Amino acid sequence: MVRLYVPADYKRLQAFYASWDLKAPDPMFLPHIGYMVDDIAAGFIYFTDSKIAIIDNFITNKQSNKEERDSALDGIVKALLGSAKTGGAKMIKCDSDIDAIKKRAVKMGFTPVGIFSAFARIL
Repeated sequence: MVRLYVPADYKRLQAFYASWDLKAPDPMFLPHIGYMVDDIAAGFIYFTDSKIAIIDNFITNKQSNKEERDSALDGIVKALLGSAKTGGAKMIKCDSDIDAIKKRAVKMGFTPVGIFSAFARIL
């Protein structure tokens, strides 16, 4: 069952990332709105100061069942789309180089807009 992510879920989120040998983002870089399916998956939405929202930080528990992961991620994307609409966004975007996420994005009605490199800098 998809539910809102709360800060107390951070240890579970870290475990999801660890299951893929990845480091979880620092909590200060997570947006206020995210969704989780307990022990299976999580995803978040960033609202900008424009009408664009960005969905990001999708992660699953590698030890969970693949079909459950797929179902959980579909539910999380639907919840994030609902939050985007409720929050006044007119466009929602996501970026990934992971084939499974690209396929899910197209399946959920997203249009590919090109390939690029992402850059970040800590201030």
